[in-house]
Amino acid sequence: MPVDGDGNLEVAASTIVARLASGDLKDASIAEILTLLNVSAGAEVNPDVVPQLEAEAGTATTERIWTAQRVKQAIDALASGAGDVSGPASSTDNALARFDLATGKLLQNGVVIADDSGNLSGIGNITLSGTVDGIDIATDVAANTAKVTNATHTGDVTGSEALTIAANAVTTSKILDSNVTLAKLADIATNRIIGRDTAGTGVPESLTAPAVRSIINVENGADVTDTANVTAAGALMDSEVDADIKTLSLPASTTISTFGASLVDDANAAAARTTLDVDQAGTDNSTDVTLAGTPDYITLSGQVLTRNQIDLTADVTGLLPTDNIADELIKVLNNTSTQAATTAVTTEEDLLSYTLPGGTLANTGDAVRIKWWGVTANNTNNKTLRFYWDGTAIYDSGALPAQASQWLYECIIHRTGAATQDIMQWFGFYNGAVITPNFSPSLAATLSGDVIIKCTGQNAVASANDMINHGMSVEYLPAA
Repeated sequence: MPVDGDGNLEVAASTIVARLASGDLKDASIAEILTLLNVSAGAEVNPDVVPQLEAEAGTATTERIWTAQRVKQAIDALASGAGDVSGPASSTDNALARFDLATGKLLQNGVVIADDSGNLSGIGNITLSGTVDGIDIATDVAANTAKVTNATHTGDVTGSEALTIAANAVTTSKILDSNVTLAKLADIATNRIIGRDTAGTGVPESLTAPAVRSIINVENGADVTDTANVTAAGALMDSEVDADIKTLSLPASTTISTFGASLVDDANAAAARTTLDVDQAGTDNSTDVTLAGTPDYITLSGQVLTRNQIDLTADVTGLLPTDNIADELIKVLNNTSTQAATTAVTTEEDLLSYTLPGGTLANTGDAVRIKWWGVTANNTNNKTLRFYWDGTAIYDSGALPAQASQWLYECIIHRTGAATQDIMQWFGFYNGAVITPNFSPSLAATLSGDVIIKCTGQNAVASANDMINHGMSVEYLPAA
């Protein structure tokens, strides 16, 4: 701030020295002082009280002081009209209000809606007493004189006043079903029938009697009672048919069996074949049966088949199976040449075996002859052979130091009863001692069941192939 010669601050006219915010004293402008004092420019310290007329008019915008008297005067002015009007607690947006009752003071919610675009909705019937665009609703519309004025139509119906339907415009879909009467059809001559005799689909035609008879394939003057025509057609007149036949009953002296009636009633040949139980598969039996093949033990002559003796020389090739040989002959039941040998163990091992079917020895005296044969290894190891019948050891060779020896075991077992048998057996080596045959009556296999027959070998030293079983045979010996 400037200072004069006497040390006084120099202050410009109409200014106030002040310190604004932080900083030194300065000449503050009026605007800065008003901001500092938080006072609006031109604010009155004691503004005028609003005049009565201004309060009652309620239109002035000048800031004034309102007294309680002026407020009451303004309210009284508002209430000096026709009376109080009140409405419901809520209303529908855009609904037009309606007076409720006849007091003129109550409003109610309306159902007619006036949207922001000026469209009305919710309107029911409209009752008019004047005109709409110059048209008297009560007279002009009722008299049907002014519905459409000079409207130009296009499409199937054209014109503005006198309307014209275009050619071929009335199609089938535009006509209701059952709405075209016979009177709308073109007139036809007497004794004509509407139809079509010309080939192909097309316009209906007025047909004459000859044309109709040609269509239905009936001759002129045809009569169902005309015997000549009926006979020519391969039929019978009613008078020519017996009364019993008409009711599907034969004369009293004759009856149709149930089987015959079912055959007559069959609908087709397949059904008839089923009734007759012949050719149900539909095979054609119209051709002759022929006999194929060259053997002549069966011959055919016409419908007769003849069985002749079989010539074993000419009619049989190869060997006959033993099952076809009569029981009184010897049968080979088993003949095995696939060898079996012990392995490198010292336990007893099965070699060759056969299961005798239950019932094979059906008669007392029936027997089987069983043979096993083989060789021993070329060493001094002990070897043991055993032979079993239905789990019972029938022969045990004991430890044999046989070396490179051929051996043979054979036995015959006879049936003495359903569960009893005796046995004759012998065992020997080719280059060793022969065991004298011996007989035993102590076997007890149940012959109605299967009987397992087997040979086993056991090594004293775990050496493979010490005992080899080369083959086995079983023969059936029928009782005499």
